[in-house]
Amino acid sequence: MARFHRLLRIDLQAQSSTIEEIPVHFEKLFLGGKGLATAYFVNEVPQGIDPLGPENKFIVATGPLNGTISPASSRFEIVT
Repeated sequence: MARFHRLLRIDLQAQSSTIEEIPVHFEKLFLGGKGLATAYFVNEVPQGIDPLGPENKFIVATGPLNGTISPASSRFEIVT
């Protein structure tokens, strides 16, 4: 099973995108798309922000079993 260990960060206000490496220790701590997306959300989004404001994030992540024949492996996870 191939893992790419990267994320695409898109800034809609600046109309730009960057590719970042996901640290291996971070992937091991938060196995799976939902765990990894939630960890990024908790670390980067402050509490009490406007849910529709520009500082909120919309994270789409795939899990480690994505693309396999494993049952109950979802296509993607969304955290916001």
